[in-house]
Amino acid sequence: MIIVQLMGGLGNQMFQYAFGKSMASHYGCDLFFDVDVYKGNKKRNLKQTQRSYELFIYNNAQVRPMTHEMKRKLFGNRLINYIKYKLNF
Repeated sequence: MIIVQLMGGLGNQMFQYAFGKSMASHYGCDLFFDVDVYKGNKKRNLKQTQRSYELFIYNNAQVRPMTHEMKRKLFGNRLINYIKYKLNF
């Protein structure tokens, strides 16, 4: 499974989409996109820019966003991950 975290303006989103499609076809696996950065003003977005998700203007851009359940399974609980990191697991 390949996960691409989309961020930036339309040009960056187009590049990230194309790169993700290329990698998924090369490795023959599923492709998902993390679009959480566009859901409100996240702390990760340090520049506080007013960017928005713009790939919807292309009808052929089939973006399958990650579900909350997928993120929970992949990344787990942040507190648990932090404790594991500190304990060198």
